[in-house]
Amino acid sequence: MNIWFFVWVVLTVFILGMFFWSAEILFKQKKAWRKLALKLGLSYTPNSLLKSPRIEGVYNGYSVLLYSEEQPSNDSSRKIFRSVMLIGFQEGFPTGAALASAGRRDFIEALKVEEVHKPEYKGWNGSVVFHTQDDETLSKFMNEKRYAALNKLMNLKDKETILIFDDKEGYYRMETFDPLTDDGVVLKMLDKFTSELEVLRPTKEDKKLYPKSKPSKSKPRKKSSPTEDTPSEEA
Repeated sequence: MNIWFFVWVVLTVFILGMFFWSAEILFKQKKAWRKLALKLGLSYTPNSLLKSPRIEGVYNGYSVLLYSEEQPSNDSSRKIFRSVMLIGFQEGFPTGAALASAGRRDFIEALKVEEVHKPEYKGWNGSVVFHTQDDETLSKFMNEKRYAALNKLMNLKDKETILIFDDKEGYYRMETFDPLTDDGVVLKMLDKFTSELEVLRPTKEDKKLYPKSKPSKSKPRKKSSPTEDTPSEEA
């Protein structure tokens, strides 16, 4: 047998094997995500036959988006996909901040949020990037329970995480190579993440930390007659 023919056969078998294995994983993912969406009343988009599905909606008071994303690879001939879970707050915070696990440091640094926050919390993972727009305000907002919740959210095994928020909204992003083919596991993750994020949610007591809105300048009235009092112009 010609050696090159043998190599061609081996490569063909390998490529076909990888294709069918990937397709099997994808179909399991579609089945699990559809089941989860029906269970939680979320919107499910199957997409094309060989493309990952998408779930979105509101769960436990948070906006939720679950999808698969192709990401850059050092090997141009190889595609890398990660499952992404995005959970959104539907409210703002007293100040802005951006955190990320070590693998997403570049993203946080590109935001140009200059102040670095150093948590006074025992056991805090120093490799987590933590920047803020106002360190003084953030320090007043944070407490032991919130640091504990952050520590759990930002230190997930074999996963990359980002948390970013400002005075309008906030988002927690989790990335994993796991295709998440078990709807029960995904549900447990959602419950765990939203439970920890609930600890971070601003309370009525935190309202005093929000920046006070500047009073709008009012235009002076025109004098209608010589006898009318002249109003003072507001600064």
